[in-house]
Amino acid sequence: MPWTHFMDMHSGGGAKLPPWEHIYLEAPQAEAEEIFRLATGRDPENVTCDCCGEDYSVSEAETLEEVSSFWRGENRTWATTSRPLTVEEYGRREDIIYVTAAEIDAARRGTHPLGSGPALLEEAR
Repeated sequence: MPWTHFMDMHSGGGAKLPPWEHIYLEAPQAEAEEIFRLATGRDPENVTCDCCGEDYSVSEAETLEEVSSFWRGENRTWATTSRPLTVEEYGRREDIIYVTAAEIDAARRGTHPLGSGPALLEEAR
């Protein structure tokens, strides 16, 4: 199943859902955008500040490794480490959150112990 990445563009200044600047949902982009809206109460295509553009940059790839590759330091010369971070290392950062398809499905069924909506993101860490 594909993964969708929501990167906070800091439109209007500051993060929209602190501490997360990079939110990854295991779902195709159209579905992930709807999940994002329901879980956060925010539209990723919203423009908080006309001069800054959309609140989030949204992209999809077939794997978590692929969609996070740039941010983990692959294919860049200005990476902060001598090697790219693994998905696990990158996911330990305070501003990163991964929400798997299993967590999304459990929240939809109302059986996820973390609940749904904002609680799904809040507790998925």
